[in-house]
Amino acid sequence: ELIRAGHREIGFVGSLDYSKNIIDRYYGYKKCMRENGLSVRKEWVLPDRYGKEERGLVVLPDTLPTAFVTSSDWAASYLYDALQERGLSVPEDISIASYADYLYNHPLAGRLTTYHVDMEHMARCAVRLVIRGLIGPGSTGVICEVDSHMVLRDSIRKI
Repeated sequence: ELIRAGHREIGFVGSLDYSKNIIDRYYGYKKCMRENGLSVRKEWVLPDRYGKEERGLVVLPDTLPTAFVTSSDWAASYLYDALQERGLSVPEDISIASYADYLYNHPLAGRLTTYHVDMEHMARCAVRLVIRGLIGPGSTGVICEVDSHMVLRDSIRKI
C-alpha cells in the first residue's frame, strides 16, 4: 500500500535478532522493495527493542524516509511515539503500515493501516493441532492456513 501511495523511501522497524517472525517480515519488505526497483537503506532499518528488553523503543535517525513498514502493530506504536517526540505527525509527515491488526489502547489504534491476521482462527488451529499431537519437534509444512488481508486506515498519505 505504501508503494501504491507513491512512497519510494521506505524504512523498516523491527528487531531482526528478536524472532523468526520479524526476520520473515523483514525479508518480505526487502523482496517488495527489490521487486519495485527500490533500495533498502541500512540507516532506515531500525530496531524496536534492544537485547531481551520487552519494552519498545525506536531511535530515529536524523534523516527519515517518507514511510515505514513495521514488523508488528506494537513496533508501529513505538515508532509513532518516537515520531511524536520529534514533533512529527502520522500520516502528514510520515506514513506507517504494519502487520497483525491487534493494537489497542494507543493513539494510533484504529488509525493504523495493517495486515490483519485472524488470531482467533490461528489459536483454534493451534489448540486443535496440540490436542491431535501433530505439533512437535521436526514438524514441517503447512499445518493450518490462516486467512489474512490488508485493513486500510488513515496512517498512509498519498504523495
